[in-house]
Amino acid sequence: MRLPEDAHLFEVLVRQVMEPLTRYYKGVTAYLLGYPEVARAELAATLVRLDEGRPGSRARYYLGLAEWKLGRLSQAQLHLEGFLNHLEGPERQSLAAAEASRALASIYSAQGQREQAAEHERRAEMILRAIETR
Repeated sequence: MRLPEDAHLFEVLVRQVMEPLTRYYKGVTAYLLGYPEVARAELAATLVRLDEGRPGSRARYYLGLAEWKLGRLSQAQLHLEGFLNHLEGPERQSLAAAEASRALASIYSAQGQREQAAEHERRAEMILRAIETR
């Protein structure tokens, strides 16, 4: 027999964890399959529910890439910078960090900010060299 508090805990688990994770994976899958608008919607909803206070999350990373693909450069920049600025440990030298830096280099270049673009391109190259030597 299920107790009422068990049902409540289950509902909380579904609402707070399972639904946001489902939206996260839908968003990532949509991005990888070439549907950045769907990815943007799913990942933005994920950030509201699951990733509050976690600016370095992968949801923010994929949301930034989706915004970039959609030409929403200021939003892409916000999410990708947030992702990179809050990475810790080995994640700082990850493929995701290199890709985020490359996307930011492109964004800064489009904005005519050559120095920032070059800095992010150097960062991406440095990360990729470090990955190759592992």
